[in-house]
Amino acid sequence: MYPAKRSYHPLIIVMFHLQILDTEFLKNVPYSTRNSWRKQIQEKQFGYDIAQEFMQTNLNLVAIYKSKQLQRFVKFTCSIYEAYSRVMDKFSAAQKKSKEFAEAIHQAVSHLSKYVKVSVAVKLLNTSYQSYYRMKNRLVCKNSRRGRCFRLHPQQLTVREL
Repeated sequence: MYPAKRSYHPLIIVMFHLQILDTEFLKNVPYSTRNSWRKQIQEKQFGYDIAQEFMQTNLNLVAIYKSKQLQRFVKFTCSIYEAYSRVMDKFSAAQKKSKEFAEAIHQAVSHLSKYVKVSVAVKLLNTSYQSYYRMKNRLVCKNSRRGRCFRLHPQQLTVREL
């Protein structure tokens, strides 16, 4: 008597055509099943155009997974995108000169500086090198009620004089 016929998840067939199935798993799939999967004309199947795009994306991901250099590049690109999107979320015409925008630029550049030089990160965020360091080294005086530093504004009254 023959063993019961197996039914396979549709994703297994997709993974077979993408050639990303483990060799141990493929040994357990009967040759006749693999051969019938190979003979299927995919172009004539309904939804092939949508599946083609998905399969191409997965092939790209497999290539990235196999190459350590591509993995590092994708991580770098994702970190740039995250930093850029964080800045753009806070960015508006009214906030361009505000403290919140300066803090977001500072955080984004400090995050990106792990992967590239500070000058490159600053250029990516469309800010000058000098303005980044001005934001980074900005003096905040907690002794003044107005938040102005006594070094920058020596004419203001001190806390004792009030």
